[in-house]
Amino acid sequence: MAIIGPRQVGKRTLAHEIAEGRTSIYLDLEDSADKEKLADPKLYLNQRMDKLVIQDEIYRAPAPFEALSGDP
Repeated sequence: MAIIGPRQVGKRTLAHEIAEGRTSIYLDLEDSADKEKLADPKLYLNQRMDKLVIQDEIYRAPAPFEALSGDP
C-alpha cells in the first residue's frame, strides 16, 4: 500500500494510525540510520515479512520498491 499526496496533508499521521495495534516498524528515510537499514532492501524486508514496514520519505531511497517488485 502507498499513501501519496501533497505535503502537509497528514500522510504520516495516517500511516501511524494504520500501524496502531499492529507490529510495525517505522523508517524515516531522511534519517541516515534508517536509510542505512535498507542498504540491502530485499534482505531487510524479507526478514520482516511478519511486520508492517512504514517507509516515510521513500523518494530518498527508491530501491525498496524495486525489491518489492521482484526485479533483480
